[in-house]
Order: sequence, then structure tokens, then C-alpha cells
Amino acid sequence: MDSKTFLDAVSEMRNAQKEYFRRHDYMVLLKCKKLEKKVDELLKGFTATDRKKEDRTLFNQ
Repeated sequence: MDSKTFLDAVSEMRNAQKEYFRRHDYMVLLKCKKLEKKVDELLKGFTATDRKKEDRTLFNQ
């Protein structure tokens, strides 16, 4: 997973959550739940191996 994909998903989720708290609309709540599940799945895909790889890249520069 690249960081842009993750950041886009989180941004979309947060925008939907803000809309829900403005409107308290049931359909928007369902959209929020769907996007939260998407973000959770992306987080699961971010394994410990990926984190170690990024740490090495960060400190080896």
C-alpha cells in the first residue's frame, strides 16, 4: 500500500464523518461505516514488514 492511497481513504472518511455530524443523516452514517471499514482493511494491509522497511529507508537516508 502506498501512502497516497491510505491518506486519500482517511480524508474521504473524515469528510463523510464531518458531514454526518452536520446533518445526522442515516445514509451518510452508512457511508461513514463503509469508509471506516475500508480504512481498517488498509491498516491491516500495513504489516510489520512494511513498517520495518520504511524505518530502514527513513534512517538510511
